[in-house]
Parts: sequence; structure tokens; C-alpha cells
Amino acid sequence: MHSNTQSYDQLLKAAETYLNLNDYGTASNSFRLITNHYPQMARGWSGLLQCQLGQAHEGSPLIMWKVETNYNRAMQFATAHEKTLIAQMYNECRDIDKKSQTTTNKRNELQHSIDSLNEERKAVSRKINARRLLSEYSILSVWLTIGLWVLCSYLAFSMGLAIGVFSAILFGLIGAVGIRLILAFINLVIKLGRKIKMRSIDNEIERLQRKQSNIK
Repeated sequence: MHSNTQSYDQLLKAAETYLNLNDYGTASNSFRLITNHYPQMARGWSGLLQCQLGQAHEGSPLIMWKVETNYNRAMQFATAHEKTLIAQMYNECRDIDKKSQTTTNKRNELQHSIDSLNEERKAVSRKINARRLLSEYSILSVWLTIGLWVLCSYLAFSMGLAIGVFSAILFGLIGAVGIRLILAFINLVIKLGRKIKMRSIDNEIERLQRKQSNIK
């Protein structure tokens, strides 16, 4: 052992002191010094495992391959009594990790649903603000007006030329106005339906976000 290397007892005392103070970061550094200089001592490895468990209880994520490494090394050098305690810490780490993965999966599933609803909301918003629907109705109204005009002209002309011309103009104008009003009403109903759908999507997004924030 080098002269500038602290003794095992000194390192262990410092590590245990920080561990009792719940200063898991500093305690972990001290236990790491033990594993570097005294790798055959199980307490160094089990101390690292204990620090990882303490940090997990404080909300830090577990890195399971490090947990596995510390557990295996500690079990390699531990006594029968120590192995029981080490196994308990290891199993607790696994339970925390499993719960964390379940929580993460639930949050990811909810986020996927929220993202899908946001995309649907954008699509509905584009349709509400688009002029294409009105343009399509305008084209339709022109063709319907022409068709009605032709029909009225045919029927009116069969009654007489003078009556036919007057009737064609009159019925054509009435038909054009009527068709435009009907199509405008249809357009209004469709937009209203889409706004109601958007509000429903917003409510569902808010519900999922509250549910996501309540997952612990």
C-alpha cells in the first residue's frame, strides 16, 4: 500500500459518515476509493449499492448495469450475513427500476396520444380556416344554377317565347340566390361542427395532460 493511501478504516469511516448524513454523492466517492484500493472488501461495493438505492429514493434514475456490477462484486466477497442484506438492497433497486420503467411507459403512451390529438387538431384547424370548401361550393352552385336555368328555360320556352325569356331570367336569379343561401348554410353547419370537434380535442388533451402530470 502506498504511503499516501488512506487506510481502509479511515476511508470506511468517512464513507459511513457521509452515508449517515444522506450525502450520497460524497459517500459514493468515498466508497469508490475503497473499491479502488481495497477491491476485495465487500463493504466498498455494497456501500456503492446503498448509495445508489438512497439516490433512487430521492428521485435519481437508477443505472441498472452499475447496480448489477456493484451487486455482483459485493456478493463475490461478502459473508453469508452480508449477502442477505446486499440481496435486499439489490431487490429493492430492481423494484424501483421496474416501477420507474412502468411510469415512463405510461407517460410515453399518454404523450403519444397527446401528440396524435395535436396533429388532429391542426388538421381540423386548417379545414376551419380554409377557403377551399367555399370555393368548391361556389363551383357547385354555378353548375346547379346553370342546370336550373336550362331546365327553366326549356319549360318556359315550351309555353311561349316571351314568357320563356322572362321565366328563364326570373327562375335563374331565384335559383342562384337560393342555391347560394343553401350552400352557405351547409358551410356554416360544417364549420360549426368542426369547431365543436376542436373543442372536444382540446378537452381531451387537457385531460391527458392532467393524467400525465399525476403519474408518479
